[in-house]
Amino acid sequence: QSWGGVVRVFPAVGERWREASFDRLRAQGGFEVSARRAGGRTAEVRIVATVDGSLKLLDPFGASGGRWQPEPVREGEFLVFPMRAGDSLEGSVAGG
Repeated sequence: QSWGGVVRVFPAVGERWREASFDRLRAQGGFEVSARRAGGRTAEVRIVATVDGSLKLLDPFGASGGRWQPEPVREGEFLVFPMRAGDSLEGSVAGG
């Protein structure tokens, strides 16, 4: 989901959806988002930029923490990634 310049991954998925995934959904700003949920939490996120721009992402890992390649700039609960067309980033649950 994306609105107001922010991309959100699995924003309305309840506890009953323990396993879910999607591949290359389009988000505002020219981003293709793929993600996987396992064990009731977001496990992996991959985003590809189709145009130059800055991605603002609501942290999909929250308190469980995540590791990112490349590293983001943190702005509170948001992660910001400057991206060029063709760039990709990947995030996964820390320790997972």
